[in-house]
Amino acid sequence: MSMKTRPETATGADEGAAEARPGITGRAALLGSLLIFANAYAIIKTEVIWASIHATILSLFFNVVGTIFALTLLNFAWKRRWPASALSQPELLVVYIMLSVATGLFGVDMLQIFIALIGHPFRFASESNGWAQSIFRQIPRWLTVSDPGALRGLYEGNASFFTPANLSAWAIPLLSWFAFTMALLWMCLCLNVLVRREWSEHERLSFPIIQLPMEMTHQTSGFFRSRLLWAGFAVAAFLNLCRAGHELIPTFPNLITKTDLGLYVATHPWNALGWMPVAFYPFAMGLGFLIPLDLSFSCWFFYLFWKIQVVARAAVGWEPLAGQYMGDQSSGAWVGIGALALWGSRRFVKSVFRNAFRKRSSLDDAREPLSYRAAILGFAGGMAGLTAFCLAGGMALWAVGVFWLLYFILMLAVMRMRAEMGAPAHDLYYGGPDRIMTATLGTGVLSPGTLTMFSLFYWITYSYRSHPIVHQMEGFKLSERRPISMRKLAGVMMLASAISFIAWTALSLGTCYHYGFSAKIHSYLVGASWESWNRLAAWAARADQPLVASWRQLGLGFGLTLGMMALRKSFLWFPLHPVGYAVSGSWTMSWLWFSMFLSWGIKYLVLKHGGLKTYRKALPLFFGAILGDYVVGGAQSLIGALFDVPIHGFFP
Repeated sequence: MSMKTRPETATGADEGAAEARPGITGRAALLGSLLIFANAYAIIKTEVIWASIHATILSLFFNVVGTIFALTLLNFAWKRRWPASALSQPELLVVYIMLSVATGLFGVDMLQIFIALIGHPFRFASESNGWAQSIFRQIPRWLTVSDPGALRGLYEGNASFFTPANLSAWAIPLLSWFAFTMALLWMCLCLNVLVRREWSEHERLSFPIIQLPMEMTHQTSGFFRSRLLWAGFAVAAFLNLCRAGHELIPTFPNLITKTDLGLYVATHPWNALGWMPVAFYPFAMGLGFLIPLDLSFSCWFFYLFWKIQVVARAAVGWEPLAGQYMGDQSSGAWVGIGALALWGSRRFVKSVFRNAFRKRSSLDDAREPLSYRAAILGFAGGMAGLTAFCLAGGMALWAVGVFWLLYFILMLAVMRMRAEMGAPAHDLYYGGPDRIMTATLGTGVLSPGTLTMFSLFYWITYSYRSHPIVHQMEGFKLSERRPISMRKLAGVMMLASAISFIAWTALSLGTCYHYGFSAKIHSYLVGASWESWNRLAAWAARADQPLVASWRQLGLGFGLTLGMMALRKSFLWFPLHPVGYAVSGSWTMSWLWFSMFLSWGIKYLVLKHGGLKTYRKALPLFFGAILGDYVVGGAQSLIGALFDVPIHGFFP
């Protein structure tokens, strides 16, 4: 899907030589590593300290796109003077992949929650909540920070993390969680190896999210010379600049691009709609234009479907839907998508096992990131490590098995959503293995140690919007299209994961000790920690029975997912996709649904009246809309945060 090809110039041979260079070079890995630190600090300032933007919940990371945008323009300027030493597209893509994997780890739903989570109970225990008596005895000290002095500096600020006392208090927990994180991401990489070829080469899934980085980093496509690109960029940039000007100077005109319909509905049962934002986001229009038409239709259709359910239940006097937002029904849909993804790949996975253990197989794994045997044994070894970690933390053995089985089914689901349809966001707030197990089994059958580990795992089960596993998968897809060694790329991804953990913990703790969580930090992270530990205290106070409502909602979500997939196989015209159903009952899609409706309508008209050729011609306009929001909106949020003058970014 390239733009118009650039005419040959005198430097054409140099450009061709640059493109022929392998992507895994020392300078690409070094540049990616250094930029991880820079991006970590940028996210800390914008999403944690000032919370002026929350865009790492989106499928395409604004900070990564903005970084590659700037790097590509600088590379073009460098190429004019020293063409032979300019970065090639494979090298730029390696930097993109490293930053995406790293940002997935320190995005909103993972390490951002982690820092506040592991010290929270010891900071906020009081006589009124009784945590010292009810939950302290079961909390593993090697996984948490309990030193009062270290926690005082973290929450009150005006302190330094880099003192012997604070470093000593954090050392063992951070080392323990670092080992856990690396084992988990290693297993994610192995899982990618086991399904990658089936999805990418046999089923030829489209991977829509990688279109923009592929086009943007192309050396000769003429991407940046497209007038439509800069027109889309200008519209998005103008809206962002108007918003920033209004925040700095209240009399400056501001174009209102969002409102809440729920404020205008007061009569029963329509007031059950609650919060229902209608928002216009150029970047969401752009992302919606890239994804298949049936998904963009399903996103807004099922958002309205969720709202109709809420109103209908209120009208007949039924209880609200079980779970947060549409949590339990969404969980059933996610489990259904993950199970179907595994079932659909079963023959290929059988061939992989035959290949790994020297039985007759036509599969050749020479070009895979790992040999199939290494991937299988690596996943098993990682599982052994996680099992030992969980058992040492007090989790029951049977619960370990159920928890991680559900977790990796959900990982398969989110991978499939991204590979096949390119969902612009994929929340599952409070709908992971911990919620499924406590709701369906009750807390009475789960040991105190198991429930405590559920609370400590809250940073990996919170919502799945920024999980690195999907960026590993998309990185391997990018490596297929350019001369990037998958084997070396696997090592670079693990390197990026390790660097991102170190960069985030060092920079975030250093910054948070300076500002203070309870003093000047505006993020919701302390609130997420309250959720986790209040939940554990409630579990300790009473043994809940299985929730019949949750069983019904899980079953309904699972059944509707399977039913829709069956209809899609039988009737090619069937317009509804279960991925849209799974992701639409969420906080993020509440903001995006109206923009998805607009982009669906535009794309439908373009394809109907102009065909695929017109659609391809229109693509630069929508690429520009994404870039305008990401580059200008992200930059003004960062600039404001760096100077401690918060300017809200482009989302939400």
